[in-house]
Amino acid sequence: MSKPIVFSGAQPSGELSIGNYMGALRQWVHMQDEYDCVYCIV
Repeated sequence: MSKPIVFSGAQPSGELSIGNYMGALRQWVHMQDEYDCVYCIV
C-alpha cells in the first residue's frame, strides 16, 4: 500500500533559527516514516 504524499516548502530568509528548526525541519524528518515527502526551497 502506498503512503500519502506530502509536498512542503520553506522560504530561506538568512540564518537557520531555532523556530525554523523546531517548526518545520525537525517535523519533516519525522514525517518521512509515514509519508512520501517532496520538499522544496521557494
